Amino acid sequence: MLPSAMVTEIQAHDFQDIDANTRIYPLLTSENRRLCALAPFPFLEKFSTWTEAVGTPATPLVGAPTDIRAVKNMGMPGVQDNAGNLSYLRRDYIEKTFGFNSYLLADFPTRYNLYGTNSTGGMNLYVYPYITASTLFALDYYALPPVLGAGTTEAQLLLPDMYCPILMDRVLARLSRAEGDLTDGDTYEARANAGVSEMMMSFEVNQDSPDPMLYTDYDDYNF
Repeated sequence: MLPSAMVTEIQAHDFQDIDANTRIYPLLTSENRRLCALAPFPFLEKFSTWTEAVGTPATPLVGAPTDIRAVKNMGMPGVQDNAGNLSYLRRDYIEKTFGFNSYLLADFPTRYNLYGTNSTGGMNLYVYPYITASTLFALDYYALPPVLGAGTTEAQLLLPDMYCPILMDRVLARLSRAEGDLTDGDTYEARANAGVSEMMMSFEVNQDSPDPMLYTDYDDYNF
């Protein structure tokens, strides 16, 4: 479902006077990220490959995706050692254990770490030791849902269409309470929580199955 369509549905619940750009889209962004952070859902998983040129130890990998929330696997397809896999090591542990020479150049790195965020809120990706030549990287990661706006597409939203009613109910609950309508706020919150429970149950059941994640239809949502 398009975020712009969600805004239209939300405003139709007597919130026509609520500005979309300053209040509704920021709420949708916040609630979408909160909802997607509940578990490593399959719809958040992305895969990226890129060739990284030589840079400096103080800068993150410039070719890496900008929407990284968490890394699942990282490797170098052209390296045979350890099957090209990199292992995670906290940045502060690297600096504490190895000191400033932890960034000495090497033929290829053996570790990666996440440190700091970029302008979109995604994590910055670093490697250790730093590379001496252009290297091909492959990254399997969980994406951070984007900042939503009028031009955001369904594909960019990441959240499957059947879970969008949960997102709208969470926003309606917050708007209702902000307007002093606690009864409607509780009603929307309860309906959203019921949807979240179904969502989590579907995810948990499918972790024990070789089949793709199944989605539950929410026929009881009528907007």
